Amino acid sequence: MTIGAFGIPELVRSRFSGGSSDSRPVRNTALGLLASAFVLLIVPTFLGSSAATPPLGARTFWPPYDLGLTPAPGLVVVLLATGFVLAALGLWQALRAIRLGWAPRVDRVLKASTLMTLALVLVPPFGSADHLSYAAYGRISDLGADPYVVAPNTWPTSDAVIAAVEAPWEGTPSVYGPIATALFQLLAALGAGELRMTVWLWQAVVGVAFLATGALLYRLAGQDETRRARVAVLWLLNPALLAILVGGAHLDVLAVAAGVAGMALLILPRRGALLVRVPLWVLAGAAFGLAAGTKLPYLAVAAAAWWAIHRRPPAELAVATTSALVGGLAVLLPAHVWAGPHAYDQTQKASHFVSIASPWRTVISLLEALFGQAARNALPLLFAALAVLVILAARRIWQPVAYSRVGTDVEVRSAARALLVLSLAYPLAAPYVLPWYDAPVWIALVLADVPLLLEGLLVARLAVMAISYVPGRADVPSSLATEVMLGVRHVAAPVLVCWLLGWLFASAWRSVRSEGLRISRLRTRTNASASTVSPRTTMAVLPIQPGVPHSHDH
Repeated sequence: MTIGAFGIPELVRSRFSGGSSDSRPVRNTALGLLASAFVLLIVPTFLGSSAATPPLGARTFWPPYDLGLTPAPGLVVVLLATGFVLAALGLWQALRAIRLGWAPRVDRVLKASTLMTLALVLVPPFGSADHLSYAAYGRISDLGADPYVVAPNTWPTSDAVIAAVEAPWEGTPSVYGPIATALFQLLAALGAGELRMTVWLWQAVVGVAFLATGALLYRLAGQDETRRARVAVLWLLNPALLAILVGGAHLDVLAVAAGVAGMALLILPRRGALLVRVPLWVLAGAAFGLAAGTKLPYLAVAAAAWWAIHRRPPAELAVATTSALVGGLAVLLPAHVWAGPHAYDQTQKASHFVSIASPWRTVISLLEALFGQAARNALPLLFAALAVLVILAARRIWQPVAYSRVGTDVEVRSAARALLVLSLAYPLAAPYVLPWYDAPVWIALVLADVPLLLEGLLVARLAVMAISYVPGRADVPSSLATEVMLGVRHVAAPVLVCWLLGWLFASAWRSVRSEGLRISRLRTRTNASASTVSPRTTMAVLPIQPGVPHSHDH
């Protein structure tokens, strides 16, 4: 066995055969970078509790496992930051290889992704302490209290799971949807008050959801080799996304999995009688209900999927829409009755939060200096207005998929494009953003055809946002390395958002100008032709044939 670039065995690269000879050097470099990145990202948490990895109490026979060491914050920061940089470089090289014809084999991709996911599930979560909040809210609910009212630090008795919540959330009731809370409670009951076991059960659920999402994306990609390759590279073998979503054990993975399942169930059934497809559409609605009941913004996936099918025959569209609504309500209504009247109290408060990585922090600070608390109170309205502008600009750039033919492939591309438009609005316009909030953007990026520059900017954003929140825990000792990462959060992340917004609005403006010039030239030619054609000839030429669509009807 020979050792290739970046210390990765040649055997690793040979497992992903496929594509032209031109793609092989680029493919090999990409796989070397991606594998190296994954190793660097998982090593710190395997060493033990650190600035990135919250402690889980005494080690036991059960996972997650670590070596029980305490790596220095500087070492953790260097390893994680280097890993995310290599991941971004590897993704860019892998996308180049795909454009050169690389088509990784599905079975090998699934095996490799399963091994990577399993490795992350067997070590402690890292990059944030959110999983401790999930466990605490589930424990509070399991003990008979309302996690939407009771904050962890107000719990009257000593409890290892509830007391493990870290700053800044120890005084905050749950902000998560009722479906999420129900799952937290179930896992807390299974964990029986053991912090390590409760967290590991949650990690296992997240890992399964990540792999299920990849399998569903393959199903949506159909037989399109390029799109299948993008599923492999951008989702299943993406070490940055794996580290953020699975390594961080974030709830967003479950919302994404449910949303993608709903999309597949709504779009893919195209044959057979309507009554035969109704149960699948009801299940699609139930899946969308699970996604929205986990995290409300994931309703965007349902909206994108409905947009994809809205050109179907009216009767079919009506039945599909009604069935999906029935399925969604069947999930959401009982869940909200169970959750009680305070389910969205903290969500309303969270709508006024502003994160450091957002460029709007500076804007809000200036507005607060001028207008006081009124500026903070107006934050949700300002966010909504900017989100609408982002959606309109993105919609202007990515015109709807032409319906010269209606089929599953067209609808999948339409759904992906609609989801990209909707999901970009949140990370670009929202005042409070975190790396794992970009999950639906990557679902859309897998299936959509996007400009090369935007693809590069989103890969860069993934790395910059991830590095911005290295090491991850809020209450850690300060060091030169952590201060540098804080600088990235204060400067690089907001600048990149502004760059993306600038590109988006500039592209939309160019599109408007280009269409204006085209219409102007068309009118000039029409007027010139009209001046040289007799009225009788004009009447013979101009009438539109019945049933022939206009070019702008696409």
